[in-house]
Amino acid sequence: MKIKYIAVILLSFLSTFTLHSKPILIKEFVQGYLTKNLVIQSKKQDMKKARAQILSSRAVDDIHLELNADYQLQKDMGSEGLVPIKKNIVKKAEMKLMKIISQTGTRLEVSHILSHSKTKLGTSSISTLTIPELEAVNNTQSKAYQNEINFGLIQPILRNCFGLLDRYPKKIARLEKTIQKIEYLELVENKKLEAVKLYLDWIYFRRQKQILKKIIQNNRMILNQVRKKVRIGLGIQSDLEMARSNVLLYEKSFLEIKKSEIELLNELKKYLNINSDFYPDEDFLNIQLPKVKTKPNQNLRIFNAIELAVKQLSFMKKIASNKMLPQFDIIANYKLYSSKKKFFDSYKKLKTNEFFVGFQFKMPLQNKEARAEKMKAKAEYRKILIRRKKIHRDFYHAKIHFKNNLKLINELKAKQKRYVASLYKAYRSDLREYRKGIVNLKDLVTTLNEYSNSKLVITQYQIEYLKNYYGYLELIDQLAF
Repeated sequence: MKIKYIAVILLSFLSTFTLHSKPILIKEFVQGYLTKNLVIQSKKQDMKKARAQILSSRAVDDIHLELNADYQLQKDMGSEGLVPIKKNIVKKAEMKLMKIISQTGTRLEVSHILSHSKTKLGTSSISTLTIPELEAVNNTQSKAYQNEINFGLIQPILRNCFGLLDRYPKKIARLEKTIQKIEYLELVENKKLEAVKLYLDWIYFRRQKQILKKIIQNNRMILNQVRKKVRIGLGIQSDLEMARSNVLLYEKSFLEIKKSEIELLNELKKYLNINSDFYPDEDFLNIQLPKVKTKPNQNLRIFNAIELAVKQLSFMKKIASNKMLPQFDIIANYKLYSSKKKFFDSYKKLKTNEFFVGFQFKMPLQNKEARAEKMKAKAEYRKILIRRKKIHRDFYHAKIHFKNNLKLINELKAKQKRYVASLYKAYRSDLREYRKGIVNLKDLVTTLNEYSNSKLVITQYQIEYLKNYYGYLELIDQLAF
């Protein structure tokens, strides 16, 4: 009964351990890393800013409404004139609509001015006997409605010709939105690679700990054998200290690896809710890696982004060059006007009209600001061309670097495996001969150390190969998790 009770407790403990210990798969790890990555969240705000910039650039197409109203009162005016104005009230309202046609740079303006005047005349100081007509106007009151409708047009000829200064900012904003989207995708893939490397480091530390535990176990076995020989007088004290120091050496290495793993886990906790019960899926090291299929460079994000940036700065250069030109505009204005006693008559009888055509010319004599802006735009354009050249060069060398590394690491890994197998045979042989007293402890420890270190190197090569493989995928926009 007691045995059954202990078995139940043991099974309960094991089931609890199994429930709380689970491997974190690479896809789950990468997704968690990306979700809580603050750099990616910040880049999303840059994309929103780019969308806002498009909206801002379209403001040039807005229709602007302007409303004005005023009231004017005048008293006791014109006392030296023929008939003095005792009181004059003028009420005026103005509505103006302004619109820019960005495709041509044309400025359109329509305005409507409605005013109502009410005038009360006084008594003239001149006798009506002298001027009989004054009798009809003295102490009279009059009112009138004045209507004025204006149609105005300004067409740039040199500066902002065909709306260049209005259209190009919209093009630049649209390009910026596309660039920010590409940069966001590039950043996400870069952060995926960061996550994969961290995951591989996690596996590396875990594997190294496992290997070091076996190495320590083998060295402790030798230490126990040497200790027995010393007790019965068949071994010497220096052999015992050598065996003990070897155990301490690998125990120290184990603690260093454990320390590095703890530091890594603390970093991972920024992105994932993990604790010591979680561990990486070590089968990730042994998955079948598909053959990489390359695609033309012009289809890669990094080259798309730089070409768009070059185009963007070419527009900025054209804007700066256009600002160097003087402002020369054709101006046209057509006005309809009427003044009637009745409100509706002032609208019905809009007959008086004017038509005006002219031009305006304006240019700063030295134009230092525009010259400086043009110099800056040219410098930025040359700079982006140099950057494009550097990107192409760096990409070419990075591609060769990854290919050469993958080939070399693969060869090293294959040779290292054969080397480990050979050292294992040598170690087993030396161990048997040491027990027979044929091989001394120093030779056995040397063989064991070489065998132990070579096993650690295999894991290192595996991790390094995968980091280069996924780094190459990230370079050619094919890293997917």
